Amino acid sequence: MCGRFDLHSPPRRWAALLGASLDARLDTCVAPSYNVAPGRTVLIAVARDSGGDDGGGDSRDGGDGSSGGAVDLEAAVWGVPAPWPDRRRPTMLFNARVETLATKAPFRYLLADGRCLVAADGFYEWRPDPGSKRRQPFYFCRADGQPLLFAGLRTPPAAQAAGRPAIQFAGRPATRPAGARAVQRAGAPTAEPTEMSGTGAGAIPTASAAGGTATPTGRRAPGTACTVVTSAANEDVASIHHRMPAVLDVDSARRWLGVDEPEHRPPRGTIPDLAELVAPAGTLVARPVTVLVNDPRHDGPELLADPPAPPLQVPPTLFG
Repeated sequence: MCGRFDLHSPPRRWAALLGASLDARLDTCVAPSYNVAPGRTVLIAVARDSGGDDGGGDSRDGGDGSSGGAVDLEAAVWGVPAPWPDRRRPTMLFNARVETLATKAPFRYLLADGRCLVAADGFYEWRPDPGSKRRQPFYFCRADGQPLLFAGLRTPPAAQAAGRPAIQFAGRPATRPAGARAVQRAGAPTAEPTEMSGTGAGAIPTASAAGGTATPTGRRAPGTACTVVTSAANEDVASIHHRMPAVLDVDSARRWLGVDEPEHRPPRGTIPDLAELVAPAGTLVARPVTVLVNDPRHDGPELLADPPAPPLQVPPTLFG
């Protein structure tokens, strides 16, 4: 699974990587964070004809300073509304298992027009310490120093509702509930995220609040929601966790978006074979980091520091 990641680099880094157009407003609505948790505003890349401007004029610029491009960078809230009704605590799905994308709602409705890339500098996974309840966090990033691209799905922007109806789940629009924000599950400890059993996707409860949607940093949240696609862990991750985000190289990422061959996009309800698209073993490197990352309230470069060394065990002397 992927329940926490690092997104501290400026959006221009991904614009240059993908040759994407860049909205100048992204720097103000996507806050740099070393500890991105579900419910936060994140950076996504979409195919131009499946996204577009979200209203209020277009201030896009090409990643190389020119205008245009087949890929756009946009902001989205991490967590797609669940299709099951829960008026008291609407649930947001922040992971989608690749094995059930084509069969489970809401993801199967988003495959044709909702494929996206989720930008990250790195991500975290936790490994249990043998003989204790403690879990050691590990930080994963690319071995070549390039930024990460996760396969993802996103809901239609709210501004598209006039031109194209929102996808419906049991009578409800597939957009993030107005005013919804991520909250911790009642009674749960502040620690690493967990995956919801039986749903095929990570999930978090949310709470509604009148007066619009705001991120934890006070920035107004966008009208688009997204989820990270996960797959079985490869050799890079398997020793730490059995699941991992679907990491794509640039060429595979463009195939996932369908921007290179738009006339060959898969029919509705099907997706490119992610088994052929995911980056091979050897792409990622991992290292242990401080347990401060367990609490999403902690944020900063210090989260990537090495964990403190265990205390030295001095054997008892003969005379005590």
